[in-house]
Amino acid sequence: MTYQYRGGKLKRWNELDRGHQASLLFDLLNAFSLLKSPNESALFITDLFTADEIKFLSKRLAIAKALLKGSGYEEIRRQLKTSPSTVAKVAAWLKEKGQGFRRIINKLPQRKTSKKGYDFPKSMWPLRLLEDLERGTEKAKDKNLKGVLQDLETKAAVRTNIQEQFNDEIRERKGQR
Repeated sequence: MTYQYRGGKLKRWNELDRGHQASLLFDLLNAFSLLKSPNESALFITDLFTADEIKFLSKRLAIAKALLKGSGYEEIRRQLKTSPSTVAKVAAWLKEKGQGFRRIINKLPQRKTSKKGYDFPKSMWPLRLLEDLERGTEKAKDKNLKGVLQDLETKAAVRTNIQEQFNDEIRERKGQR
């Protein structure tokens, strides 16, 4: 049994026996449960998923988050630049079950944005110092996120290159027949 790489889709999953499928899923679920920080998660998902898969999954999570906050389909579609069918799919998943989305979204921290222009009296300098340290930490997190996004762009270029090489090889093999 051979697997051929076709546009990022793994064919023949159903040819695996149930035990093998269960084993693969077991490893994947446990790999996610072992992640302890956003940095670990970023390293793992950039290795595991393609750039497009990460973008799709990020949008699905954002759609679920917006739906749970009560946003309308059209507002979500416009804001996230997504299709109505994607919003409808996520809404259907939330309606059908959705416990996974709900649990994770309830646990998500708010992304902090740096605030500028604090007006503190001199007596409050320790508080200002702490807030400056926090802003520095948030800037470091933002820098990490930008690095992850850059890695995704690089990964997408590598994937395209691999796909082109694969297509060339297939054409060569067909030409030799």
